Amino acid sequence: MEKWVKGSSRASLPPNSRKLVTGEIMISKIDLANIRFKINQALKDIGDEFDAKMKIGNISFGGSASNITNFTTKITCEVGDYVDATLVSQLKQIGIDNPKAIFQTHGGRIQFTGYSTRSKKYPFIYKNLDNNKSYKCGYDQAEFYASKEQVK
Repeated sequence: MEKWVKGSSRASLPPNSRKLVTGEIMISKIDLANIRFKINQALKDIGDEFDAKMKIGNISFGGSASNITNFTTKITCEVGDYVDATLVSQLKQIGIDNPKAIFQTHGGRIQFTGYSTRSKKYPFIYKNLDNNKSYKCGYDQAEFYASKEQVK
């Protein structure tokens, strides 16, 4: 059974002061951040060895027994020069054959980086290469960008 230190309920404590007590082990959110940092360092070393980008997502935890703590997380891995197949097919529908193409617009140079199948209004994701920020746009705006001049 899990107990929370310094109070009877989770809501009564500031987020960083909460500690889960599982038997004799106490784990705080700061401890989880440190664990995540160390795992990301190890994944970076492994990724460098295999020429892949690897990273860990958020970590959540919960106690299931007096001396066992369960950690839940997600590790993502990108190998080589990956291009989303959905993005490629959607770009072909608007007339873009090269998914790595860069377009010169009034706002700067942009490149399409993703496509969200869950977003009906703004499914295309592009990156402004001048300020390194990502944006979303709909089909009309994507077609407008496709009509612009391609940069090398």
